[in-house]
Amino acid sequence: LSTAIAPAPPTSAKVDVPRVWRMAPVAPGRAMASGIITGAFWSLGPVYGRKIGFDTFDITLLMTASVVGGALLQIPLRRLSDLFDRRLVLLGTALAGAVASLALVPLGAGGHTLFMVSVWGACTMTLYAICVAHANDHAEPGEFVTVATVILLVNGGSGAIGAPLASLCMELIGPGGLFAFSAGVLGLFPQEPCIA
Repeated sequence: LSTAIAPAPPTSAKVDVPRVWRMAPVAPGRAMASGIITGAFWSLGPVYGRKIGFDTFDITLLMTASVVGGALLQIPLRRLSDLFDRRLVLLGTALAGAVASLALVPLGAGGHTLFMVSVWGACTMTLYAICVAHANDHAEPGEFVTVATVILLVNGGSGAIGAPLASLCMELIGPGGLFAFSAGVLGLFPQEPCIA
């Protein structure tokens, strides 16, 4: 039997956004971008599906495709981010997500759209986890809960602003505006240096 004693669980989590932002600015920045686009997708994905001609069953496949894509890429990206600078992995994943977003803008109903949404999900649904890992790389052992709390709050809070902004894009350019908005967020925000 092991006699090792587990550390006591934390009794509270301090929310120190400035501290986490200073220690690893890429992590909360990209977590914010991830929250904005995934919040928009969860709110407006069914609207997008209906507007391009999907029926109810197809819309469920559309939403499922994004989750399946994200799930399939979790382990490969985790291993990649253990081998290389996580900031580079975050940048590459975000840019791949921007390209997938642009590819989705002109598409209508069909299997090709479901496939591209799974590719989009593989790139966007994995950003949050890599952000947490990157921030934890720079945290002290007692700060892991604080870091996870801040990244979660930034990601979740920014999710609330994605849908209204993306809906404006959809009003202006049609259903593809959802993914044009995603491409813009992933491509332009944020642009911190990736190499120290």
